[in-house]
Amino acid sequence: MTGIPHVIRRGAIYYWRRRLPPSACCKPRLITLSLNTANPRIARQRAAHLTAKSQQPFEKVRCGMLTDTEFKAIMRFAAIKIEEDYRKDHLENLVAGAVPRKDIGAMAVDEQARVASEFNRRRARFVPLGALTGQEKTAFLASGWTEAMIRALDAKLAFAAEFSTLELEKPAFETIAKQAGITRTLSDIELYQIHQAVARARAVILKRFAEEADIDTAADEAVIFTSNPTPFAAPGPAAIQAPQPIAPHPAALPAPAAVQTPFADIHTKLVAEKEKSKDWTPKTARQAEFIFKLFFDFLTVRQNKTCFEQIGQVDLDDFSTLLLGLNPRHGKSAGDQELSGMDYVEKYSAPLSDHTDVMARVTLNRHWGFIEQVMARARRRGVKLNELDFSPFYKKRTKRARDDRETPPVDSIQEFFKLPIFTGCQGFDLRKRKGERPMYVKGDHIFHRAAYFGPMIAHYHGFRREEFCGLAIKDIEVKGAESCFVIRDNEFRRLKNHASKRKHVIHPELIRLGFLDYVERIKALGYDRVFPELVSPSTNVVAGERLYDELKPGFEATNLVTHKFRHFFGSDLKKQKVDEESRADLLGHSVGSETADRYSDALWGAEQLELLEKVQNVTAHLKRGEIRLLPSVAGRKPRRFRGSRSGR
Repeated sequence: MTGIPHVIRRGAIYYWRRRLPPSACCKPRLITLSLNTANPRIARQRAAHLTAKSQQPFEKVRCGMLTDTEFKAIMRFAAIKIEEDYRKDHLENLVAGAVPRKDIGAMAVDEQARVASEFNRRRARFVPLGALTGQEKTAFLASGWTEAMIRALDAKLAFAAEFSTLELEKPAFETIAKQAGITRTLSDIELYQIHQAVARARAVILKRFAEEADIDTAADEAVIFTSNPTPFAAPGPAAIQAPQPIAPHPAALPAPAAVQTPFADIHTKLVAEKEKSKDWTPKTARQAEFIFKLFFDFLTVRQNKTCFEQIGQVDLDDFSTLLLGLNPRHGKSAGDQELSGMDYVEKYSAPLSDHTDVMARVTLNRHWGFIEQVMARARRRGVKLNELDFSPFYKKRTKRARDDRETPPVDSIQEFFKLPIFTGCQGFDLRKRKGERPMYVKGDHIFHRAAYFGPMIAHYHGFRREEFCGLAIKDIEVKGAESCFVIRDNEFRRLKNHASKRKHVIHPELIRLGFLDYVERIKALGYDRVFPELVSPSTNVVAGERLYDELKPGFEATNLVTHKFRHFFGSDLKKQKVDEESRADLLGHSVGSETADRYSDALWGAEQLELLEKVQNVTAHLKRGEIRLLPSVAGRKPRRFRGSRSGR
């Protein structure tokens, strides 16, 4: 984002962007124009000119439309009238003993109301009406709809797409407008807006009616299966008493207002507490805030609920259906963060988004994990929540954890360490020159950097990617006669869990190839990080993603990723008959028992080094040379990164 009104930046280029006013012809959308400049001063001048030019046509479009206050007033008056008419009609049917009207057979009253609610919700949108897609039908079935309900909705939508009722409803719209205090002659656009307001009001009332018409089976079971049922006995003649005069009842006291806890009262507290206690990184907090916006906007707009006490199990089920319908590649466009939750859903759901995949298990579970945390925070505050069960919505593994990513063969790792990065290349640059990348073309240069030492640390120590990419100079210590890595939280990254905190004696192969000399050179230049080239003031991309970008061509050539080195480390130690407890110590895993955890120290010194040296040596062919740093590092010049990020 920038400080220039209506301007965003993509890469280095500035773009002017504004949302079109709503109309009867199309959905409000964003228009984006490139300002063709990377200079913020020029961008500010050009953007101001475009904003001034757009103001007159925008105001012309808005002229003759309902104000927001008028629109809301019409919704309220329409809702009152619709609710009165619908309940009166339903009550008359029940009193007369008649069967309520049915649009299509085999639908109960609440099902009819639910279908009508969904139909009106769609009428109120700018998306054209039409037959349901196969994906939408599948989503409805998953949320508890019957085939009859789907057929009824499909028929209503198909009919509405062919025949508009707007002309027939105009007299009723004018009457509602007068009730709301609008006495002027209404334009076509205003009548269309009233049509939308009435449809939205009808969707809300019918949905509420559908929920109230459902049978309360829990209450019925309490009556039917009571422990001491009292048989009904008809009163005898002696029991019949003369009618007594009815004494007047004292006026009933007004019922206390129901406590309502707005959504923002809780989720803002949760995010602030987690950030203050450093339980969440800034990235985690951003993820949580986005998921909360999505969930609470869904409850407010779709479910017409505004507080925690109103949330029910059916809302969770409906939100689950919504998540399963989202494009799994959502959120990649500029400006997505500015969209409201429901605008975001519409953008990445059918029919606007044509996709067949579903959200990954880890991502889906992350959504439910954050939502469950905010519910727990509400309970801690004393909010009286309904009974909510989150367990059905978590997606379970369909295969063993070890099958998520296969352990690479040693041949692949050996081939990787024969790349020019390690044996000699033409240059340090990853960008193509004459169709080739200098750091992947054979030559005479070896640069000591994260791309050189990082994979070696991953192979010989089994560290996670961010554990070695985020190493600080102070994390390289001397303990007695041994130099060691100290894996702990630092200012550059945090650890995955408590078990991740550990120390490793530095592997002799790293020392042979000059790692400690490299650290001394970096320290002498005044750096705080072991691999300073992985960060840049121009981006906030984590160091591990930057390393992956540099090694991606080599990974693709050998079918590797950074984490596969860790898999090989654990698997190779197992083949060397190293016991599980020792492997857990080295990998930073919990050992799972009180005896192994509390009452035993981690391996250290010669014993630890003996185990580390069991991992196969795949760099014996490399020769130690004079330490040579990247020019930007040696000159203490901050790097400027370009290109897309690939997080692996």
